[in-house]
Amino acid sequence: SRVTPSLPHSKMPSLTQLATSLWFIFSLLVAWPLLLLVQIPFFIAHKYLGHDPRRVWLGNIFRFFNALALWSNPFIRIRTKHDHRVPKKTQKVIVTSNHQSNLDPFVLSASLLPLETKYVGKGSLFSLPLGGWAMTLAGDIPIHFVSKSYTDMTTVKGSSRKCMETMASTLTGGCGFAVFPEGK
Repeated sequence: SRVTPSLPHSKMPSLTQLATSLWFIFSLLVAWPLLLLVQIPFFIAHKYLGHDPRRVWLGNIFRFFNALALWSNPFIRIRTKHDHRVPKKTQKVIVTSNHQSNLDPFVLSASLLPLETKYVGKGSLFSLPLGGWAMTLAGDIPIHFVSKSYTDMTTVKGSSRKCMETMASTLTGGCGFAVFPEGK
């Protein structure tokens, strides 16, 4: 399947880029607090009642609220080609994608709904207020890097191994994961 957001940054005037970014940030600032209010009861049911052991509901709620932030943006239009190839229910699948902009994970998850996949992400993202907390609740998979630089992809000792083990158990548990091999 191929996802193409209509955001040709090199051809967009900088005012449109700014409006797109500001709209998206504002949308996330509205969506993420609401997301946590919805996610917390599901997390309590997961943690104390044993419901949703794969955190499929928690992940789908997170991805849906992120998709709302995209869909509400008048400057972004998402077209998905070959979406008949995307499974319609949660199953063992590995999704890989290029990572050219910070919108990529949002566009990918919005285009894959209702397929729930756990995302491998930079460990520092998991400590961000609201969005990072929601990633943790959704069961996404952190990988920790030594440097914050995009050019240095050296991981903290043991982080790659833990990430690979978590990805393997995610697949064994019947859920898929998404990874951006080239990072960003």
